[in-house]
Amino acid sequence: MKLMDEISIGSMELKNRIAYPPITTGFGAIDGSYSAEDIEFSAVRAKGGAALVFTDAVAPTRDQQTPVSSPLPYFDSDEQIAAYARWVDAVHNNGAKTCIQLNNAGRQTTILKRGGKSPMGPSVITDSKMVGVLPFPDSVAMTEIEIEQIIQDYVLAASRAQVAGFDAIDIDGGGGYLIQQFMSPLTNRRKDKWGGSLQNRLRFPLEIIRRTREVVGPHFPLIFDLCMDECAEGGIKPEEAIETALMFEQEGIAAFRVHNYNLESYEQMFPTMEVARGINVPFGKMLKDNLKTAKVMLGQRINDPDLAEKIINDGGADVVLLGRPLIADPYFPKKVLQNRSKSIRKCIACNHCVDMLGYARPIRCVINPIVGFEKEYGEAVQSKSPKNVLVIGGGCGGMEAAKAAADRGHKVVLCEGSDRLGGHIKVASLTPHKEELENIIDYYEVVLPEVGVDVRLNTQIDIAGVKEMAPDVIIQATGSTVIKPGFIDFNLPNVFTPEEVTVSPELVKGNKVAVIGGGAVGIEVAEMLAMQDKQVTVLEMKDAVIEDLGIFLAIELHRRMDILGLTVNTGATVKSVQADSVTYIDSAGEQKVLQTDAVIVAVGFKPNRDLSEQLKGLSSEFIRIGDCSSPRKILDAVHEGFHAARLLD
Repeated sequence: MKLMDEISIGSMELKNRIAYPPITTGFGAIDGSYSAEDIEFSAVRAKGGAALVFTDAVAPTRDQQTPVSSPLPYFDSDEQIAAYARWVDAVHNNGAKTCIQLNNAGRQTTILKRGGKSPMGPSVITDSKMVGVLPFPDSVAMTEIEIEQIIQDYVLAASRAQVAGFDAIDIDGGGGYLIQQFMSPLTNRRKDKWGGSLQNRLRFPLEIIRRTREVVGPHFPLIFDLCMDECAEGGIKPEEAIETALMFEQEGIAAFRVHNYNLESYEQMFPTMEVARGINVPFGKMLKDNLKTAKVMLGQRINDPDLAEKIINDGGADVVLLGRPLIADPYFPKKVLQNRSKSIRKCIACNHCVDMLGYARPIRCVINPIVGFEKEYGEAVQSKSPKNVLVIGGGCGGMEAAKAAADRGHKVVLCEGSDRLGGHIKVASLTPHKEELENIIDYYEVVLPEVGVDVRLNTQIDIAGVKEMAPDVIIQATGSTVIKPGFIDFNLPNVFTPEEVTVSPELVKGNKVAVIGGGAVGIEVAEMLAMQDKQVTVLEMKDAVIEDLGIFLAIELHRRMDILGLTVNTGATVKSVQADSVTYIDSAGEQKVLQTDAVIVAVGFKPNRDLSEQLKGLSSEFIRIGDCSSPRKILDAVHEGFHAARLLD
């Protein structure tokens, strides 16, 4: 595969065309330098076969960081060089080259991160809202002295990075951060030499590039993050971006990383599972078609090696950036080399990793429980006394528990009552824009046999059968079942569960549909039916819907709800369901009757603990995980399954 061919970026030779890009981890930098967790995390991405590993966004000075609440890295002192060299050595020792990203947030930060001062940028900007929702403080315009100081800060940080042993420096001119703010007519409204014409708006990044080049020498690789499209009226567009790239190429930029959007459109920087894969490829191809020698790097929604190969072969990029995919599976590159692509744990673009940063917590991965704990759990510790382990239930938790137990040398039997693994995600993957949940099932269907798990489908567990197996350990992962409120007659021909209509949407006759429950399941079913031109009304008891979704998925789903014109009544308490109507009390306390042809009841799930008490006495260890413990999310099931196996004696 061309994906695994060597390539050079300036004087830096890479063993393949896969790189791990800058993604803030939130693990907690110590005095501006990387924590042990950050070092281990990056070292594992190198060990997994990536040719180039970037740092997180590193601020040239400590008061110009991005708005993530946890302590973030900065590089404003020579005393930090040794600490950064430790990160460099860890990545080098595991076979990858290193690149530091220097990033000044500019207006895209908080007063707290600025030490009590207002964020600053090229111009005064007011009424900013991150992703169009979260208010940000107004920014103040930088003075000439401050502009000169920031340029010097970049140059000094670059000089320190070279001393620390980095192989390349990435100047972040994208993502809506300070350099892009100078480059964009949307945020640069200055009338002096730093604003106005394109040449003036590029003066700031050009000064940083030129002075950095003077310090690091003529052959040291410089990479530039370039916004090709801000996706905002009056912002940067591709034609201007290409003109900019040609100018920067002449100044010695060896590669460009496509890094679009800005503060207001930031959710598009981490496209969710509804977004087509390889969304940046058209921009990459435009760049490649115009550049002379500089390479093009891009990522976003590239979670499959065949897609990555096609992008490179079709001239869409020279290097693919696998951020979230290498969080989900750091061994993605090695598995490609070993011809084991089907064993890759593919990212599902749920964005839980970056959602966590919004809650002042470090990144975690729904499908990879080791993220952030690479040192503690990175290598499966072989059991000194392997056991016979019976896992009951083939949903997410059961599959991960079976794999993790087998990884430790236990003999594992996984029994699943249906004809396929997957549990609830088999149904969830049928709803709009969630097809890639199938990636989870595909992964386990391949790796469970690889690690020696005896998978038994269409196998209903009974006490006699368990006694015959005589397991040392029973892990119950039987999931959950839908809640059916007692006051609703589910024998009515027009009343359905979410699973029934998702699997067989033709059951819903007529045009008027009521969905009781505005959680993620209810809204996703409502969306599916609305896409079939049904007139859908959602009745939710709480004051808001889809509170159980992460930030990025919720933003996208709300947008789609608006486009479809879903009717949502919050603060609505359902009193009764008839054959042709639903009676409810609205938020004002008035009784209303909604005429319906069909009713979908999506008010949640309850644990499925059938046989629990009898199972407890049939093995020396009995463990309950996932939804059968308490109905929650995929992450809870996967992580509990992993740790249940990890803690076995």
